[in-house]
Amino acid sequence: MAFCGSYLRKAFPKFSSTRRHAPTSSLVMVGTFSTNILQQEGFNGLKAIDGILRELLKESFPQVFVNKKDDLLFFAIDNSESTGLATVRSAIEEVVRNDTSIYVQVSIRWLNFLDTILKKRTSDGYLNLSAVKLLATDAGITGTLEQEEALKLFHERGMIIHLTATQVLKNIITIKPQWLIDNLSKVIRDGQLHQFDMEEIKKLGLEKDVRMVFEHAKASYDFFEYVWGKVNLDFFLDLMRQTMLLSDWDVSNQQQSFLIPSLIQDKFEYTKGIVGIRCIFEFDFLPLGVFQR
Repeated sequence: MAFCGSYLRKAFPKFSSTRRHAPTSSLVMVGTFSTNILQQEGFNGLKAIDGILRELLKESFPQVFVNKKDDLLFFAIDNSESTGLATVRSAIEEVVRNDTSIYVQVSIRWLNFLDTILKKRTSDGYLNLSAVKLLATDAGITGTLEQEEALKLFHERGMIIHLTATQVLKNIITIKPQWLIDNLSKVIRDGQLHQFDMEEIKKLGLEKDVRMVFEHAKASYDFFEYVWGKVNLDFFLDLMRQTMLLSDWDVSNQQQSFLIPSLIQDKFEYTKGIVGIRCIFEFDFLPLGVFQR
């Protein structure tokens, strides 16, 4: 239990981040490996974890959905034996039914529009905005404003991903999230575990570019063109810019390059003493991960 308590206390800032971003949303907490805990410590083991959670949350997080059956702040499950999964499913269904924010009435035309979009998942990871507008027109939604309102709702409900911060992002509607993950992982990856075909890299003259990515977290335009191709290159660059996964790196008008903060090495060895002022940043007003990026 000491290890569990230490882990929960370290993870507690995530609760604060959740409360900040979704202050009215319900939170269903799930704990795994329940069989091990019950075998070793019985129900008292679960109550001990519950006590730690109550101490951390106190009255500051009233929207936690309580496990009334076991009088716990969380639902204990075990994936290996499917223990407790049905209870969690029922809890999520109850939360959704009681969430008034999802009660939005839409026309049958919007539902038909959504169905035609989602059917494309079997063959495509994304659709161009122009193609989606044609689908909307076929579904009887001809006005641009109504089409954009429908896409906004589908995005908010998690049915699609449609970012509109730039025109390049707006032109792509992601209908299969795995498509985004697969392409981003071509860049943000462990260079030792997931290596490129270096023979091919050498033939293309990109050996130095790949080395710069994993040694110095800097990528060239040519490198991105290699991993993503030309068609969606600008889309992924804009996506990584907007999510702070990438920054333009312009030094002395040299060849265009980009900094990828997630690939910066955790440790650096200084052969000489550090010259200048050193300081420590402490704050709790930014979401986790923002300052690091």
